Amino acid sequence: SVWFHPLRLDTALYIEVVFNQIAPDYLEGLLLVIPGEHLSDEII
Repeated sequence: SVWFHPLRLDTALYIEVVFNQIAPDYLEGLLLVIPGEHLSDEII
């Protein structure tokens, strides 16, 4: 998955659902951070 928008912090349930989707990938080392917070057309 690619996220284009920052995480919203207004709903606890939303945060919990997103966390539970991300946690397994993070623990396996699959979470990547794009420098500059911008995706080039080549990556997309």
